[in-house]
Parts: sequence; C-alpha cells; structure tokens
Amino acid sequence: MKNFFLALLLLCISSVAHSQRSIDKKDIAKFEALVKKGDSLVQAGKTKESIAVYTEALKIRQNDHGVLYSRGTSYFAEKEYINSISDFTRLIEFGYGKANEAYFIRGLGKTMLNDPKVDGCADLKEAKKLDYKFDWEMFRHLCTEME
Repeated sequence: MKNFFLALLLLCISSVAHSQRSIDKKDIAKFEALVKKGDSLVQAGKTKESIAVYTEALKIRQNDHGVLYSRGTSYFAEKEYINSISDFTRLIEFGYGKANEAYFIRGLGKTMLNDPKVDGCADLKEAKKLDYKFDWEMFRHLCTEME
C-alpha cells in the first residue's frame, strides 16, 4: 500500500505548475533551470537528489507553491515524512490552490509516522471534506470515523 501512495504522489508532481512573481531576470533563469533539473531528477527516479535542487530553487523564491509541492512529494518518496509534512503545512498556510490535495498528502505523511500523538486522520477527513477524489474505503481501518 505504501508503494501505491508513493506512485500516486510521484504522478501528481508533473501536474503542478510553478508560479512566478517579481524577481530579476538572472534569478528567474536560475530558478527555472533548477526547477527543470529537479523535475527531471524526479522523473528519473532520483527523488533524493531532487530535494537538494528544489531547496536551492526555494532560496530564490522561498514560497513558490510548485517547488514546495515537488519537494514535499520528494521528501515523502524518500520517507522523510517530517520534512514532507512541513512543506505541505507551509502550502496550506499560504493558501495553496489545491488545499484538498495538500491535506491529503500531509495526512498520508502523518499516518506513515505511526505516532499516536500525530493525527493524520484529521487531515484526511479535511481532504475528503474539501472534495479530494480518492477511494476512501481503504482508510476505514486507520480512521474509524471516515464516512
């Protein structure tokens, strides 16, 4: 089941657009090259290497939703759930346009921690409430209150 979630997350990466805001042309070019390199690394299955590249891009544009999303999913793929949760928390706080997806992935990360003090079910319920499309039946054993 963990491999299913990993495959699902990696497929989502290619659908995320990287937003732009006002920075100088040299930085824009460097940022775009880093994002392209990070995305290529992910597609080549080199998620660990992509994290460093996305982190460099975030030094130029620290709140870029697309890069935070991509790095968060790469962290998830590398089983660095705390870091993944952190990136998706930032996305939620910044008003990411696909909040339902951010809650879903953050909820998955929290459940993967296997820590009873960390409630992934709350995020999964929020994703469902925000109309995230998924087969919710598979979470009934984790989250008894899922309807």
